[in-house]
Amino acid sequence: MAARVFSAGAGVLEQAARRQPFAIVVDTFEPHEPWTPPRAYIDMYRDPDHRGPEPCMARYGRVSEWLEPSRRDAVLGRMRDLYAAEVTMTDRWLGVLLDRLHAMNLERDTVVMLVSDHGYLLGEFGWTGKIASMLHPPLMHVPFLLADPGRRRGGQSTGWLAQTHDIGPTVLDMADVKPPESMNGTSLAPLLQAKAPRERRTMAYGGYANWHYARTDRWAYVAANTGRGRRLYDLRADPGERRNIAKRHPQLIDQFERRVRRAAGGRLPVYD
Repeated sequence: MAARVFSAGAGVLEQAARRQPFAIVVDTFEPHEPWTPPRAYIDMYRDPDHRGPEPCMARYGRVSEWLEPSRRDAVLGRMRDLYAAEVTMTDRWLGVLLDRLHAMNLERDTVVMLVSDHGYLLGEFGWTGKIASMLHPPLMHVPFLLADPGRRRGGQSTGWLAQTHDIGPTVLDMADVKPPESMNGTSLAPLLQAKAPRERRTMAYGGYANWHYARTDRWAYVAANTGRGRRLYDLRADPGERRNIAKRHPQLIDQFERRVRRAAGGRLPVYD
């Protein structure tokens, strides 16, 4: 699908160049499972002579519940190889789209933004798959790249707590279009001038299914939307988020829950 989608996107650029200004969204399903890229990509990782099973799809659950200890390293290792191969294939076809952009000399007046969907647990924290309660960086911290036509701050990164609902206001701001009031994100364009965005954001938050999270530079908080299963991690003392210290900080936990509910507009949903 990546080959078809990015090739089609490159073709649309031909039309868009004749009808400027333009906005194009190119959305590919990869690297979603099943991870079944052509063999050439798989052979770039680990053993090209591998002849065993190909774990192109993982069970959603605890590793200990579906893999015996003697098989874990081999199966999870191969699974990571297949995932890396799928990512590499996707990256190669993204390059087709970007090469066409450059070949048409559009890169100097076109904003390019790359953002992914959620991540995937490949054995981290003892789980595989998309596990709603495991809202740690491997699952919820996603790539967010912004290429400015003027190449301002090219190759640099920022620690500002950006979120995906900032995409709309950012793109519109860079196109000199006023965002509608219904957008509750903030423009990241000031970061290109080494300035802080208009909103003073000290917490990032989000959710998946019946769970939500909140993060600051110091703390990581995870809880069910019902209020149960609350966890707290001190990122300074425990950057790997291994030690749940929620019982030591009940007031801080309550504060995070209130802030998430306020930001989300009230009571959090609970799905069947």
